[in-house]
Amino acid sequence: MTETQETISQWSIETFGDAGSNFRVAIRAQEEMTELLVAISTHEPQEDIIEEAADVAIVIYRLASRLGITISPYWMSDREGLQLKTIASRANKRLADIIVLLSMQDNDMWRTYSLQELMHFLRSLCTSLGSNLSDAVSTKMAINRGRKWRKDKAWKKSGSSYHIEETT
Repeated sequence: MTETQETISQWSIETFGDAGSNFRVAIRAQEEMTELLVAISTHEPQEDIIEEAADVAIVIYRLASRLGITISPYWMSDREGLQLKTIASRANKRLADIIVLLSMQDNDMWRTYSLQELMHFLRSLCTSLGSNLSDAVSTKMAINRGRKWRKDKAWKKSGSSYHIEETT
């Protein structure tokens, strides 16, 4: 199944319910971004880095849908030739900008631009590793759909959940 922003958003509502706030969803994306940066900085295998990028994208799709923003798969800016760490660091900065913008009012244009650019950084990162973000998201969503999830301690306020680790 090819996942879209709409299918991901619908799954997240069905699985987790409504998130406590857009700010909390952005913080959840930041948690995933931290995992991506750690994977890059510790030289994890490329497939792990791509999977972490997909995790960030999945949460960003949820946030964008909550904000009424459709992420364009065609929005582009020039990012060719940048090092992996630079692309990831710029994506992280853009996510931090989004978190700040969520605390402000009357900033819809900048939120839209920032979300589009963040997703482009994630696409560029996957492309630089010989992959495709859309395919990585679909692969990760297949895993997510098969997982069991637990809600965090403040779920009623945050609407955030974490998968239950599988024991082997």
